[in-house]
Amino acid sequence: RVKASAPTHALITDAGSTKQRIIERARELPAGGSLFLGGHPLAGKERSGFAHADADLFRNACYAIVPSSPADMEDERAKAFVRLVNLIGALPYVMDAVSHDVSATEIRDDIREDDKLDRDSDVPQEVAKYIEKYELYR
Repeated sequence: RVKASAPTHALITDAGSTKQRIIERARELPAGGSLFLGGHPLAGKERSGFAHADADLFRNACYAIVPSSPADMEDERAKAFVRLVNLIGALPYVMDAVSHDVSATEIRDDIREDDKLDRDSDVPQEVAKYIEKYELYR
């Protein structure tokens, strides 16, 4: 549905935690139209809402960028998106959907084994702590 309403020069992204299914769907988009880049900012807080807003939320946070194909990163829209990620203080890392989802699952499982989390929504707050351990997104 987004594709039908998006202009051909648009860049479409998401901020979900899994990428394989959405990238498969993005590959169905006709060539020469809008560009989809999967996105996953690895930042978050325990509390939501305006009262808990934090201008530094993304500072030095990993921001996974998952293109449908490596060639998509040569598109000017993708380059502009990487600049935007940098402007918000995040650290962009480009990776494929399978690597992203496998890494995210391994990190989540490792965190849960350490009994640090008791629900899925806590995962983003802890993931960044494990990035160095696994040397992911480099």
